[in-house]
Amino acid sequence: LERLTAETTYLGHSSSPVRVCLRESGPSGNLFPREDGDIVLRVPSPGRLERLEEAWRLTTEFKEYRRIEPPSGRFVAYGVNRPGTPPHPLGSYRIAYMFRRDSGPEFEVTSFPMIAERIHKALISLTPNPPEELSGHRPDGSVTSRPHMAVVPLPNIGHTYAHGQLMGFALLLPRDLPEETCDIIEQGVALLEYLQFGSLGEWRVSPLNTGEDGSAPVGLRRHTYMRPCRTWWSVTPVVFGHFPREKPGRTVRDILARSLADVGLPEPIEAGFSPVSKFIGVPPAKQFQVKLKQATSKLVAHVYLKFAEPVSGPILAGAGRFRGLGWFRPVEMEGDQ
Repeated sequence: LERLTAETTYLGHSSSPVRVCLRESGPSGNLFPREDGDIVLRVPSPGRLERLEEAWRLTTEFKEYRRIEPPSGRFVAYGVNRPGTPPHPLGSYRIAYMFRRDSGPEFEVTSFPMIAERIHKALISLTPNPPEELSGHRPDGSVTSRPHMAVVPLPNIGHTYAHGQLMGFALLLPRDLPEETCDIIEQGVALLEYLQFGSLGEWRVSPLNTGEDGSAPVGLRRHTYMRPCRTWWSVTPVVFGHFPREKPGRTVRDILARSLADVGLPEPIEAGFSPVSKFIGVPPAKQFQVKLKQATSKLVAHVYLKFAEPVSGPILAGAGRFRGLGWFRPVEMEGDQ
């Protein structure tokens, strides 16, 4: 341990130089794993050493041809208080991974349903024996009834000069996913470096490190999509399960309440839809590439939600939520406190 600490030059990233020494005692920890925590840390998980050794082996074998990056590992939310009852309602999904586009063609957020499909297929091809929670299908090819991974966009929106172009994407996983299933999915995620778009070119992507969260653009920060808030607006339009009607059980709020309940979120006290979003840079709903079969006869629109108390993200709703539709961001409104 003394030799290891003496030779440690940085933690996590070379931009974080450290000096480390071995001590008999030290201060007690003040960060604890919390589902609603706003501090995201990278932590080891079962099989981590084997994956690092494999990355090192590939580096030594192919270093003349390419650089082999070790897998980022698992990210876990932490808070300064011990785990307990979350201070704000939480849905059944969490932001498990965030990726940024390092190079490649620029796409508007309207194209994301197509891009989400490419991301999904790439992860399946990179993951050995992909589970239902990743593929969305049972072994016999039928659609799974289990909650499964959602792919959502991280666009440049919400400020004066926003243009709505994609900066990256995030992968959402169910909060109660078994540890062994998380490990399998992580193996595929760790290998994701490129996304092919045929004649349009390819994206080179990389995971967002926890140390970059504070310095990254707002649209690439976890807190942007997770912070507790009463009012939320859609970044991508919602595909309604039924066309709203002014009768019990078919109002806009009734339909959205059922969709939110599907992802473990409380019923809103107010809800409405619009052809446009609150966020600068988000195109009108009709410009999005919605190719879902069920969307042809359904309402596709931007949506706002207001809750009785602040609700923590992430929030997604509607029929296309697993491919980037029905994705929300919080909005501070007068009287929300």
